[in-house]
Amino acid sequence: IAIMPSTAFAITLAAENIGRTCSPGKILVLQDQMNSAVYGWQNLCAKNPSFRLDIVEYPKDGAEWTQCILERLDETV
Repeated sequence: IAIMPSTAFAITLAAENIGRTCSPGKILVLQDQMNSAVYGWQNLCAKNPSFRLDIVEYPKDGAEWTQCILERLDETV
């Protein structure tokens, strides 16, 4: 557990650490997230093009978020 001054700071810190310690791949973000929850990931992808931001769109036709996310998961996430 870590206490951070803001969501933006926490996401940016997580993105920076993932960029340094994890294999490149796909980063999933839910559609219409607050900017502060996306900027850190966008910055990581801009700095390191081997990371790719993938936006999970709103569920359609009665689907649930869980199903939409599971459909996007693969070995690159």
